[in-house]
Amino acid sequence: MKRIVRHFKYSICSLLLLATIQVFVETFALAWVFKGQIMPPYDFYPTQLYDFLAKLRFQFSEWLYWMPELPSTFLPTATVHHVAVFAQLFPIGVAMAILVGTAGGFVWTVLAPRSELRARTYVAGWILVGFAVHTALVLPPLELHDDPSLSAIGYRLRSLVIDGTAVAAAVFFVSSLLTLALIPRFTRRYRRRLTIVLTLLLITTAAALMTLPTTPTSQHEQTNTAASPLPNNHAKQGKYNILLISIDSLRADHVGCYGYERNTTPTMDKVAADGIRFANAMSTSSWTLPTHLTMFTGRYQIAHGVMHESYTLSDQVPTMGEVMKAAGYATAGFVSAPYLAAHYGYSRGMDVYRDLSSEYGHRAEARSAIVSKELTELAVDWLEDNKDEPFFMFVHNFDAHYDYTPPPPYDTMFDDDYEGEMDGNHFIERKDVNANMDKRDLDHILALYDGEIRYADDHIGILLDQLRELGLHDDTIVLIVSDHGDEFFEHGNKGHHRTLYDEVLRVPMIVRLPDRAHAGTVVDEQVTLVDLMPTMLELAGIDATDGMQGISMAPLMAGRRSGRTAIYSAFLDKRGFNLQVGRRTSESKVIQHFNRITHPKQTPVERYDIEIDAGELEDIAPMTQVRTRGELDILAAFLDDQWTENRRINVLSHGANRIDIDDDTMEALKALGYVGD
Repeated sequence: MKRIVRHFKYSICSLLLLATIQVFVETFALAWVFKGQIMPPYDFYPTQLYDFLAKLRFQFSEWLYWMPELPSTFLPTATVHHVAVFAQLFPIGVAMAILVGTAGGFVWTVLAPRSELRARTYVAGWILVGFAVHTALVLPPLELHDDPSLSAIGYRLRSLVIDGTAVAAAVFFVSSLLTLALIPRFTRRYRRRLTIVLTLLLITTAAALMTLPTTPTSQHEQTNTAASPLPNNHAKQGKYNILLISIDSLRADHVGCYGYERNTTPTMDKVAADGIRFANAMSTSSWTLPTHLTMFTGRYQIAHGVMHESYTLSDQVPTMGEVMKAAGYATAGFVSAPYLAAHYGYSRGMDVYRDLSSEYGHRAEARSAIVSKELTELAVDWLEDNKDEPFFMFVHNFDAHYDYTPPPPYDTMFDDDYEGEMDGNHFIERKDVNANMDKRDLDHILALYDGEIRYADDHIGILLDQLRELGLHDDTIVLIVSDHGDEFFEHGNKGHHRTLYDEVLRVPMIVRLPDRAHAGTVVDEQVTLVDLMPTMLELAGIDATDGMQGISMAPLMAGRRSGRTAIYSAFLDKRGFNLQVGRRTSESKVIQHFNRITHPKQTPVERYDIEIDAGELEDIAPMTQVRTRGELDILAAFLDDQWTENRRINVLSHGANRIDIDDDTMEALKALGYVGD
């Protein structure tokens, strides 16, 4: 019996010592890694740092809900906030050490019922357990089930550095050495002292939790409640039709009414002349899935919760289609990309939802598909069938997205004298399309991109002409927008789904109101995609839904100001180990890279004076540290509000916002350059 008691005592006490040392070392590591930065909550990116007991607490959170919670807030930049995380980590370490140590006592009793083991033996056993836990969490990002090549595995091993796993391993290694060195001191006569010390630490931690510094209060944006800019003679029993058109990957500076020299967008230019153009419209991210769900929910990405292609919109978040349908509108969506698939939540409330991307048969077709003609025909047919009732119609055109393969005559429309061999196929994969390529070849790619824009624009013209023919032109609010742009090596990259610079965030946003109300108006104030749903609802005379985070742009159309000081963006590609958040005012932009000790090309925090450096080429964060940290602290408060809503929705949904992506869809996404190696 004494040996059994000894197993339990030594098992628990040795793990308590290891846990305590880990928490101290972990706190130091976190304060070092996030010095001068926002520290994220644990479950924002759970493979980042943290000891193996905290990781076990996270992995089995469904059963261990009664235990102390892991750090769950975005902490401001001050070191005092980062060090205070000890007060959250230590109770977890103690509780998990007692629980796991007790289980270990049973194991030792079974494996060595009659043995007199040294204290270091128990510590060595826990070190092996910790190594196994860390290793088990390193393996999933390698995706070995995909049977990757050695080069692909090598590429994925970058996660050991950029998601903090290497630092977590260092924390574990140092903690293990310290524990092995100290454990002989805690013999029988020192165990009581160890118990007293741990008890005092636990009491001190509880007191520290009660006085933990709070994050800055988030600044809630206000909007002017000016009268609606719409004319008074509402059609169809007071309801205007709403047509929302999204052109994928269209950057604003390739649109004529935004100053582009080529005649790429005569239809959009005419709509802008007859309506309102938002000169500083920004996307909320740099890829298709979260941005379109932002349009459909009026929520930023973290708050609507779809941060990866394996997530779908919670049924707790109302969509534009559901709201419009409940208000008596006929609803329809015609889309053309895998990230607009119905299973992500877009089709809720839609009478008709047609996804042309489901017709993609293989990789080449997915990348070079031309959809404008079929898309327009479907939309026109639906309009003819529903012209006698108020409607909400969403049309998403994918043709401007790479690959850049416009049909004749659009393939030569803007570069008819090119004699080289460059084309727009395999834009992302091909190695000869790079930052050092010949300028003439790059200009040709840009001309092909412009050809696709013009092709999409001409088909928008066909759709709007049909509105006139059906007598719906004066009864319809038209909104034209893009989800993001494409980069052509302005910051050394190509395409999108990588950064939060303006070349991928600045998008066209144009609204035409019935009877040409406020025709020719240009709004200079910053707006963003999160504002689309509040705007559409106000213009339709429908009450705003709970949880929307944008503002209605209707007062801006009438010349009012919103009072908003900043807009936000996020790139949360968990598969690609790339997490960035940004805050943009009319004067500056600050960006933080959460999961990198150092960004490949920049520091973890960037700041730009966009008034004098519109291209975001000179990072002034090192020269403006006080101002930069102040802006980051405001960003931390904003993110914490978003995360609180994310967790609330997740609880209400019981975690049922995950989907299994079939092989065909995953192959299509890989073909588009979004996922894979």
